[in-house]
Amino acid sequence: MAHNVGNFKVLPCFFPVNSAGDLADLEARLQSQVLRYKLDQWLLKIHNKCLAIEEVGEDTIFYPPYLAGLASFVIRNTSPIIYSGVANSISDDQFLNTYKHIVAYLQADPVSFDGGVREYYHHSDHEFLPFRLLCQQVPFLISPTLKLGQALLFYEIAPKRLSRKENIAHFDLAEQFESLVGTSLREFLKIGLFISGQCRTENGFALGLVKVSRDESQWRVTDQAIHQIMDLVSADREKFRRIYEDQQVSDRRFRMYSFNPLLVCPLIKPWEENFFGSSDNVRLIAPIPNLVFYTFTAGIFYLMMHRFKTAFTNYFGHLFEAATEVMLERLDDTYLLFREGEIRRSYPSGSGKCPDFAILEGSTLILIECKSTYLLADAMTSASEEAIDNSMEQVMGALRQLNDFSRAVMERQPGLEDFHEVQRVTTVALVFDTLMGDTCELLRSHLLRRLNDGAAIDFDWQIMSFEQLAMLEPYITAGISLSATLDKLRCQSVALVLNDLKCLTSFGIERSLLAVYEDAFFCSLGFPSSQRNKFIPPEPS
Repeated sequence: MAHNVGNFKVLPCFFPVNSAGDLADLEARLQSQVLRYKLDQWLLKIHNKCLAIEEVGEDTIFYPPYLAGLASFVIRNTSPIIYSGVANSISDDQFLNTYKHIVAYLQADPVSFDGGVREYYHHSDHEFLPFRLLCQQVPFLISPTLKLGQALLFYEIAPKRLSRKENIAHFDLAEQFESLVGTSLREFLKIGLFISGQCRTENGFALGLVKVSRDESQWRVTDQAIHQIMDLVSADREKFRRIYEDQQVSDRRFRMYSFNPLLVCPLIKPWEENFFGSSDNVRLIAPIPNLVFYTFTAGIFYLMMHRFKTAFTNYFGHLFEAATEVMLERLDDTYLLFREGEIRRSYPSGSGKCPDFAILEGSTLILIECKSTYLLADAMTSASEEAIDNSMEQVMGALRQLNDFSRAVMERQPGLEDFHEVQRVTTVALVFDTLMGDTCELLRSHLLRRLNDGAAIDFDWQIMSFEQLAMLEPYITAGISLSATLDKLRCQSVALVLNDLKCLTSFGIERSLLAVYEDAFFCSLGFPSSQRNKFIPPEPS
């Protein structure tokens, strides 16, 4: 049975890897096993196993991140086939045996069997080892809650606010998004919801079903746009392998931790296209069904970043701040909210840097700095000290900036008279990347040493993801102390804090701003939000 370590699991090791030779032998055995069956049979078996896990709702040896790892391995190591018309012919025992091999492969740690790696990590923080496993697993366990509302906030609502501001690098998000996917954000989300629901009820589906649903629902989407969207989120074996090789970790001793292309192409074409006669009849499988919903919501950021690169990421920094402002404005009735521009009216730039937002709660001041940075590939795969520090550079800079401003407040510097009665300052570096937010507590002691720089740290700080803020928003809006909640998050998981808040208030995140956006969107589709479970996957167990 699996046991939890932080936010991830370590499964029993059925085939210990004690040397580089063991790892190579394990790969060879896996390749031999997957070649015994056809690609569609593997993917259908994995697909159905994922849905069975949700139905059982209990801890089993089967775990979505490792099923995703198995899916990636079989796609890369088998050939496209003529449609077999055969359902799952792989027996449960055969599947379990291969699954145990992939678990051993994905959990293999080069620090334990490679002398060079072990020497490199000898003086490194002990947190770096589980960090690799966490980064491998968390992307496949992302909560679907509020992801649709977050997409609406970031790509529909926040851009309108930015359009009214000056000194923002021009980037026409609506126009560029449509050039990428062939239609508007709302039509893209409608298609995504339909496909997400379809993948949860069928073993495989044909592209033509999207067009049928389009015609029945009167979506304003052309055939060309549908094909354009499907090309973005699906892959045959060759495309899948290209993505894998482009993103592959440079140090091959860590190859088991390489990027999984299912995160950007969750729909797979396991059959030769010419068998089906026309593109509308080509069938696709979602081996990990939950990833489809993720790709059409949270995955929009990665689609845009991949296509438009720095032009988008530079704009997204402003977009992230605007979206955070919309969220924090919900607290206006309970707290005093100060934006950077408002602080600057009395505290000029020559006096020092200031935060994006400051929230006054009685005699406590909460400072927030937004950073849209994300974990770099080398940090997630090798977890080396250098790679982690490179990923965290902007966040660490934000925390030092917040520290400087908190000192200015406590020293009662001129221009900060609004805060001269403050007795305590606590600071938050708000990040967009959910994975970065989930991993920061694991690395807290390392980050603390980096913040120290040989001097004593005398300020309260933490790193929080936007998703965590969105989850907390309905409770803070209802009057729960923000500073007290932040204090709890330093010693408890977000899940535990949210559960306590739900018990205390007798309501849940259905009162959140993002849930309001989601309800309105579902209403625009012509059915109540209560039917969202047809399209949105359940919380990962």
